[in-house]
Amino acid sequence: LRLNFNYPYFSTSIADFWRRWHISLSSWFRDYLYIPLGGSRVSLIKSIRNVFIIFIISGLWHGANLTFVFWGLIHAIMFIPSFILKKIKSKNNFRLNNNIKVLMTFMVVNFAWIFFRSDTIESSFAFIVRIFSLTDGLNYFSIENMGAASFSNLIIAVFFIIVLIIIEFFQFKEKRININPFTISIFIIIIILFGQFTDEKSFIYFQF
Repeated sequence: LRLNFNYPYFSTSIADFWRRWHISLSSWFRDYLYIPLGGSRVSLIKSIRNVFIIFIISGLWHGANLTFVFWGLIHAIMFIPSFILKKIKSKNNFRLNNNIKVLMTFMVVNFAWIFFRSDTIESSFAFIVRIFSLTDGLNYFSIENMGAASFSNLIIAVFFIIVLIIIEFFQFKEKRININPFTISIFIIIIILFGQFTDEKSFIYFQF
């Protein structure tokens, strides 16, 4: 099996993200849709059109919902600037620190996930408004609001997320951490157990 995810959350741009995220899917779209459309070897306008087509269809691939179209559009819009600069062979010497670029890309990607995981466009925008207004934001993650059981599950989940981020970071820095099968099995069991606490039982790609 080919490498399918190559530390995508350490990407320095949206283009870099899609070279690292779901590699099998993105390379399939590139080979069987983007290149047959002319890729970047056509005029600038047609190249931009091709980029939008690819991202919108990749959104629809995940589900027949307007939220996935918005998700694809956000990625297309954030991809276009660097694409245009590369297309016109810009000699722009402006450079950002890699850590800043990783942080910016991480924030954009996670912002787009709001649309990916929402049921409707309306709920997506309601969620965004709530983020920036901070209405009941911190109070939501309280024992009184969530209940003791859900709150403890949240704490455990955050702990293991931090563990996985640390592992990912050191592996990304090529300081390989050898994880034995027993440890992997423990993580799989935890994932399965946590899956039992959600009311959502449908497969994430059920609309495909």
